[in-house]
Amino acid sequence: MPYKNTAITNTSAKVSTEQFSGFQSIFVSGTGNAMVNPLILEASSEYYLSSFIKVSKGSFNFVAREINPIVDLYKYPNITETSFKQYDTVFKTGTAVAIDVIISGTTGTTNEGWADKFVLAKNVVTLNTTTDWNGSDCTVASDTNDGRLSDACVKLTATSDGGYGYCDQIVTVNGQEYTFNGYIKVGAADDIARIMIYDAVGDTFIYSGTNQTSTSYSNIYNTFKAVSSGTQIRVYLEASGDICYLDDFSLLPVVELDAYSEITSTLTNSYGYDKWLTNSVGSILVDGGDIYSIGISSGTSLNNHQGSILFRYMPMFAYDNFVDDANLIYLENFLKIYYDASSYKFVGSVYNGSEYVVSGCETDAVWFPSGTWLDIAFTYDNTIGTFLIVSGSACGVFNGAWPSQNLPDLLCIGCISGTNYGRAEGYMDDLNFYPYALIEDDIVKYFNSNNSSE
Repeated sequence: MPYKNTAITNTSAKVSTEQFSGFQSIFVSGTGNAMVNPLILEASSEYYLSSFIKVSKGSFNFVAREINPIVDLYKYPNITETSFKQYDTVFKTGTAVAIDVIISGTTGTTNEGWADKFVLAKNVVTLNTTTDWNGSDCTVASDTNDGRLSDACVKLTATSDGGYGYCDQIVTVNGQEYTFNGYIKVGAADDIARIMIYDAVGDTFIYSGTNQTSTSYSNIYNTFKAVSSGTQIRVYLEASGDICYLDDFSLLPVVELDAYSEITSTLTNSYGYDKWLTNSVGSILVDGGDIYSIGISSGTSLNNHQGSILFRYMPMFAYDNFVDDANLIYLENFLKIYYDASSYKFVGSVYNGSEYVVSGCETDAVWFPSGTWLDIAFTYDNTIGTFLIVSGSACGVFNGAWPSQNLPDLLCIGCISGTNYGRAEGYMDDLNFYPYALIEDDIVKYFNSNNSSE
């Protein structure tokens, strides 16, 4: 079995024991683009975006933007909260459907913080008008004086003990996870309100929230799994005369953006970058001063005499626009995989104790446009040779033996360790490592498979 989608760390985004919701968050530091999720969305469609962010030094920006041309769809600048706070929005895509979701440190300052629980969802159900809510021993009215952002909100008033407002027949998919999110406050200090969730007819109980007693708006949110094709949300009021106000309330299916997984993602579609890119979440962006690396002993299954490295690479530039060689994978005094900017060839090279040896392990020239995902695999066996293949066709082979070398401590991604020279300048994802040299059929099977562990 390979090490699939291994955890990647770098100087500006790495796994952390700090957590918001019981899972590891991502630690963010530095001044550049610290975490980037490239996504392909549907045109002219509404999406809900959310993350919880906590800052210990400096400030951060939370941005969703179209890539080509660059247009901000949402930007929350200068985040400085020292405890986890949710930042969320609903945005609508235009005709450009390729977007980046970015959390970046403010340029020119020292920034440290944490990001957790990234969610992106389509088909947002908003529940913000009186037509969405009904009452059982409870009146429902629109209130223009108590909205959270100076707009109208929904006011619920109990006419008897245990009265409640409710939204029923919300269309859901049985077994699908959903997130509800909204803001609630009560009318007086002794009023009590509580969110409850049932199936569509109110027979099957799914979720009960905590009592809400604040006269200032509080953000309420949680995730539940639908048990039928419809869901009912209720807001209970404890006593007759109790009042609560609801605003910016929504229900949405959950699609998590690399939610707790150290900036890596899973191969979820069949071969071909167009299909795969549809679910491309959590790739890393190599474009600046960040040094990405993986611990060899803890993060890979490579050994010093044979192994295989498979990954995907989407260059920012077309084949003839690279100024320097693009170093894709680098193990100091062991091996390197790079794109030769002068010959337009991909090269795999091993270290024999005194120099790096190529001797034929280079592809023919590969003419690729920018924004194209390339499938790249390199295998080595120090008793036989090396093999390099790019997107199923361009191949390079070295037949020969060399003395096995000691593995270094780190495998560097998109750069040579400690330098800004020869960066890959693009997105990299789905790094997989094997402790043996795969044959070409195995590599083709891997890139054609819906399951990258096959």
